Amino acid sequence: MARTADPAVRAAVIARLLGVAGGPLVLWLASTRLPVVDQGLFFVLVNLVALGMFFELGPGALLVQYAGHEAARLRFDSRGDLVGGPAARDAIQLILWGGFRWFGTAALVLLASAIGVGLIVITGTDTGITWFWWTGASLLTAAYLLLVPIIAVVEGAGGVVQVQHMRSWQAIATVTALSIGMQSGSAATAAWAGALSQLLAAAIWIAVRHRPLLRPRPTLAAVPADAAQAYVAKLRAESSRGLRLWLALQIAPQLLTALVVRLEGGDAGGRLGLTTAIAMAPYVLSAAWLQGRNPSFGRAVATGRLAEFDALVRRSAFEAFGLFALAAAGVVGFTLALPSILPALAARMLPLIDVLLMLGCTFGLMVLQTMSGWSRAFRDESLWPWVVMACAAMVIGGALAGWQGDLHGVALGAFVGTAAGVLVAIVAFTAHRRARLATHPTS
Repeated sequence: MARTADPAVRAAVIARLLGVAGGPLVLWLASTRLPVVDQGLFFVLVNLVALGMFFELGPGALLVQYAGHEAARLRFDSRGDLVGGPAARDAIQLILWGGFRWFGTAALVLLASAIGVGLIVITGTDTGITWFWWTGASLLTAAYLLLVPIIAVVEGAGGVVQVQHMRSWQAIATVTALSIGMQSGSAATAAWAGALSQLLAAAIWIAVRHRPLLRPRPTLAAVPADAAQAYVAKLRAESSRGLRLWLALQIAPQLLTALVVRLEGGDAGGRLGLTTAIAMAPYVLSAAWLQGRNPSFGRAVATGRLAEFDALVRRSAFEAFGLFALAAAGVVGFTLALPSILPALAARMLPLIDVLLMLGCTFGLMVLQTMSGWSRAFRDESLWPWVVMACAAMVIGGALAGWQGDLHGVALGAFVGTAAGVLVAIVAFTAHRRARLATHPTS
């Protein structure tokens, strides 16, 4: 893996590692500094703030590929603006405008939904988090979505390393802000601090490094109006399809835990949730490795180097799978050592066999992620129904197998469902890949 661990890949993995490493500190501080009555809603708010990063790494990944298709004809000047041929500059302008419209709509939907949920959840409870603080955190998260198109364009157009450096500092700033906020004993202050630091880290970086991208160009020099409308319409349609795909990948493990809570109670759900969270770590790291390659995938397709692109994805996938195996071995070692290190935490974990089954589920998610990344390089999210089907199979398999209250049955059923769904998705992807390589234009 070291042979191809270029700066973009290393930067992506480091940025994700920093975010993962801050998790235990946040969990410890929340459990020891915040009032018990506020802890539940605090974690809900933290997950709400994390939606900004979810949209950036999810639907924003499609914008990265759109920009990557234009990267060969563009470069950054000393002011951080993209310069190049008129057609390429117009394409970037359309990506930005289309992205602003789609993410602006998403921000409004997120804000309205969060405010509505806040009214339902907070009203009548004895929590110290008021509707005002809840709405403020929601507003800051929605505002962050408006910055995603610029971040994605910079990443796709050749600035992947500097974007990952920004994400590293952003992760440090967010964890630091959350930690300082929790020292006050106020869950609302901590959540606001985390949301504000996430927003400011990206906004300051854009203002300092890429301010010209904030200025829209009033006219397009090389793209007719009808072609521009069709381009933006396709971008928005594919973004919506990509959102479904990413929601399935992110929600399936959490939905399985929620179903166990509903069927078997909070204690069983907590044990499965903890085991699933640990089993997700290899997926998070290996997905970050693959993410660092995404812009180069789009550039290869845009320049007609399909054989090189296919080989690059295959090599990158094997590297990511190798990293997953190393991280999974670390998870197994951690699980075996846990009774001697933290016996109380070990008592909450499922047995090793179930940890292995959940690792199998998350490896299935990684396979789905890899196939989707291959298709996304063509600015295409047409695999989304197969990804949603495979994720649904994980949840349904676990729920059906665990109906009698056996957590081992849940893990086994989820693994069998994931394996079956992924196999079907592989068959669909194989046909899709063959058709793409045979028909995609080479210019």
